[in-house]
Amino acid sequence: MVCRAYSFVVLKLSSYLLKQYLDINYKTRNVIIAKYTGLELSRLLNADFYYRLTNLVPAINGLTIYKGLTY
Repeated sequence: MVCRAYSFVVLKLSSYLLKQYLDINYKTRNVIIAKYTGLELSRLLNADFYYRLTNLVPAINGLTIYKGLTY
């Protein structure tokens, strides 16, 4: 999962919500965690992460695109 507000990859939702969203109360946090618990996360092959002209990886909708270096 990716947090659209902070553009972070979320590995452990419960701890992420505690650290990044201090204003969310316990009850609401548990509702959010319950909704997303059990999602099957797919892992991409390492080759999928290399951005080259021959391996264009589309941007994630809603995330800011920053111009940077590419190989």
